[in-house]
Amino acid sequence: MSKVQPLERSGLGVASHVRIKQPRLPATVWQITEFAAPTSFSWRSSRRGVITTAGHVVHVGPSGTVSVTLRIDQRGPLARVVGFFTFGLTRRYLAMEAQGLKRRCEPIPPSPPPAG
Repeated sequence: MSKVQPLERSGLGVASHVRIKQPRLPATVWQITEFAAPTSFSWRSSRRGVITTAGHVVHVGPSGTVSVTLRIDQRGPLARVVGFFTFGLTRRYLAMEAQGLKRRCEPIPPSPPPAG
């Protein structure tokens, strides 16, 4: 994502909106439909005959390891056509987003002691 802009001053939560800009795609407004900070949220956008719903869940393991589950669903009269043309780009962006979320949520390992 090249730009993420919340559209309400009240912060993020159910029913709030966020404008997302990604390379090679038009800016899109997403409405948050589920919000369980800090572990998950879902949002939805509607554009040109396609309703896209995306979910994000962060799982923290007992040793502090982090895994991320992302899901995306496209419905509507043009969903198959749009999906056909954007499948590869969508997969790449989801992989990048998952890795970014994972890095952001994992604890920073301690630095090794100086040699001495």
